Amino acid sequence: MKTMMRMLVTLLLCLAVCSVDAQNTIRRKGTTTNKPATTTRTTTPARKPAARKPATRNTYSNRSYEDVYADSVAVAPDDDDDEPSEIRMAQGFPMYGRARKEYVDNADAQKSLKDALSNISNAKTACLTDHKGIFVYGGNGYNSSGLSNDMVSALNYCTKNKLVINDIALTDIGWWCVVYSDKKYKGNLPEQCKKALDQYIKDGESILSISISENGNYAIVTDKHYDASNEVDKKLISVAAERYGHINSVCITNIGSIITCSRGILFWDVPHNVIEMLQKQDGIPTVVRFTDSGTYIALDGKGFKAWYM
Repeated sequence: MKTMMRMLVTLLLCLAVCSVDAQNTIRRKGTTTNKPATTTRTTTPARKPAARKPATRNTYSNRSYEDVYADSVAVAPDDDDDEPSEIRMAQGFPMYGRARKEYVDNADAQKSLKDALSNISNAKTACLTDHKGIFVYGGNGYNSSGLSNDMVSALNYCTKNKLVINDIALTDIGWWCVVYSDKKYKGNLPEQCKKALDQYIKDGESILSISISENGNYAIVTDKHYDASNEVDKKLISVAAERYGHINSVCITNIGSIITCSRGILFWDVPHNVIEMLQKQDGIPTVVRFTDSGTYIALDGKGFKAWYM
């Protein structure tokens, strides 16, 4: 295992870009034919992955990439995770990364959200937690479950004024964000995330994707840059851009990450069932949002949609 991880470090270091100062306009691409994933909700193994504590993702700032992955090996039992590898979705779209075999499904089954999503053909982005969820369709239509009054008010503001919603972020702990009209937003954000958004908007950049984890980390993609508060997430986004091109969307949690690009998807420490279900899909998602409990939504804005929640 340690030998394999050292090989991975070498590979990722070769692929990684230390800093990317510009990114061409990011396009949302995808096919239009696919049926929602039909899966049976099951209970995953009862043993919690005690060695994988969300707090470990907060300790990597100002540390080398080698140290980060050396620690990943040290805290993970040899039989706990998949070895990093490239796999493919049903139609050949590549995905690369490492999945977690052990996790606990603590998420609510959000029936109302599933029923609504099954009847929508142009859902373009989404966000979900263990107990809340939302998807956006068309310019500013949305369907949600469990949102705060403030977030509902922000969404209704966009709908009433016919403003295009670009992306949303949502957590159980109370962080939320609605990005609209490319360069505007409303939300309750961690202070550093707010400062980063304000600076990108001041510089005239369009905000294309935003994600906030329960522990307050964030990741942002604009039409010119990408950024993350956590060094692991930042490096993974860099590797994803180098490997698979323009970034369409990013999702970070306390433990894992998914970066969806124009030519592939990079995932790291994502629940194994999410990756298994994505492999079976014959569409190409531009947005994948997941939880550490193993629920997810995948969309392309043109008809492809798959979910487990």
